[in-house]
Amino acid sequence: MNHQVDKPIVEAVEQIRDRFGLYGLRDLIAYAQLELDRAEAAMRELTPDDHAPQG
Repeated sequence: MNHQVDKPIVEAVEQIRDRFGLYGLRDLIAYAQLELDRAEAAMRELTPDDHAPQG
């Protein structure tokens, strides 16, 4: 990772890991990827000339 992760994000992931284990983390990643895809699609609609995602 090229940047430091905010503490609330770290805590949320650790809570999922501690409560649901490996499968919970996999579910979290899969759901986060869906949300990321939706957000990137929305950004493309708002800024169609800039196809490169930021971050």
